[in-house]
Order: sequence, then structure tokens, then C-alpha cells
Amino acid sequence: MSLKEKLDIIIKLLTIVGMVGLGCVFVYMLTLGLRPSEVDLGPIVYQVPTSFPQTPFAIPEDVPTSTSQPLGPRLESLGVVQVFGNSNQGTQIQISKTGIYRFSYNSGAYAVYPISEEGSGSKIWLTSVLVFEGNRALWDGRTIRDRDALLKLFDTKYWDKAENAGNSAKGQYLEIQLAEGTILTLVAVDHLDSYNDNPGQVFVDIYFVEY
Repeated sequence: MSLKEKLDIIIKLLTIVGMVGLGCVFVYMLTLGLRPSEVDLGPIVYQVPTSFPQTPFAIPEDVPTSTSQPLGPRLESLGVVQVFGNSNQGTQIQISKTGIYRFSYNSGAYAVYPISEEGSGSKIWLTSVLVFEGNRALWDGRTIRDRDALLKLFDTKYWDKAENAGNSAKGQYLEIQLAEGTILTLVAVDHLDSYNDNPGQVFVDIYFVEY
């Protein structure tokens, strides 16, 4: 065998040994959490990828994001109506456009007996409001015709204190479809001739609702 052939064999063996050694070093570095960008082995430079391609994905259109519109109806506030406990005439409003309206409890309560009886343990406080269609409430003699009311709002019965009555009605509301031009009367509940000494009032929020 000539000297040249022997040198070729030696070079090939060194190349094979170098490749095996490179592989061992690379595996060992990966186990340590290291990731080289390239390895220089004499005249040969091996590029080592430091990242891997990711498959792109699309977000479905129906998945809500942080900029999505909130769910639920849109409420347009039309103001607050005050219903006095000492008025059998009630409070009248007129509907400005056809649609759905929400009557929501805001605050307040009224008593159906003199307030001097509050400390006796008697339950005299109410938040109940009746809504009649038309410009007046309806009566059977002295008794209000609650069966003919369009709505019965915040009817949580009688309470010993105004604060307790108000707490019982928090969060309550009713919705109804109404036509443009409809007149409504909101009135407290008592006997026709017994209103004049009733202290207190109930505040009602009115909203136009769009679903």
C-alpha cells in the first residue's frame, strides 16, 4: 500500500471520529439546556438550528376577544320618576317611541301609616308601585284595582323599616313592550282616602331597551 493510500485512510478515520465526537458533544449540550448556533470542526462549519418553524393558526371569528362588545341589551336611560307615597293621583309619563321599556328600582320606600308607628314593630313600609295605562289609577270604591294594573313593580310586601324595604327591592325590574304615545300612571298603593299622611317616595329608573 502506498503512502498516499495510507494517508487517505487516516484522514477518513479522523473525519469519522470527529463526526462521532461532534454528535456526542451536541447531545450533551442539549441535555444541559445549551443550544449552539454553529460548530467549527477544522475546515467544516456545521450550522445548528436554534428555533423550529411553527405552524400558523387562525383565530375563529366567533371567539370573543378583549375588544368584543359586551353581551346583553343596550339600555338608554330616560331618567328617574318619583312616585310619592302621599298621592293617589300618581305620576304620569308618556311614551315617546314604540319599543321595549324597563322599569327598574332605584331607591326609596313609603309608609302607609303615620311614621310614629315605625318603632312599634309594625310593618308599614312598602316599595310597591302600580302602573296603569291611562292618565289615572283605577279604583273599586276605596280599593285600588291592582288586578287591572299593567305592571306591578317592586312588590316585596311590608317591612318594619324603610331601609329594609329598600334593600328588598334592589335589583328588581320589569320590561314591557309599549307603543308611542301611550300614557302611563305610576302610583303608590293604599286606600283612596288614606294617602295624605303617607311619608316617603319611590324612585324608578326608566330605560329604553334594545336587544
